[in-house]
Amino acid sequence: MKKWILILVFIFVAGAIALYFYAFKKPQRTAASEKAVYTISAKDLTTEFETDENAANTRYLNKVIKVYGIVAGVSESEEEVSVTLKDGGSSAGVTCSFEKESVDKSKLQPGQKLFIKGICSGFLLDVVLNKCALDIEAEK
Repeated sequence: MKKWILILVFIFVAGAIALYFYAFKKPQRTAASEKAVYTISAKDLTTEFETDENAANTRYLNKVIKVYGIVAGVSESEEEVSVTLKDGGSSAGVTCSFEKESVDKSKLQPGQKLFIKGICSGFLLDVVLNKCALDIEAEK
């Protein structure tokens, strides 16, 4: 009887360890490792979200998209660098968040045209893209 209890405890512990590694240690999704589903200007993307947010969410939410536009601002926190792209007269733009190690902030200047891939998280005051990467191929 003790033998069966030990076997069951071992199976339970092994399963718990496997579940932990599956849920918490799997590689995180980034835009750099995926192909963009859509390519769109920052102006057109913000217009779509301002016009019909539900339809835009259906189309773009949790998908990798490539956005191009003019850098309106660059900010930095302890963990990330954020770039705001705007194109045109709208007050809204596209905020693109990069992991601090993945981008050189000194190469990002206001007025510069950039192509950025990111995972769309929706619309707050701006359209939000996370886990972003500069799209070097599109800039050539």
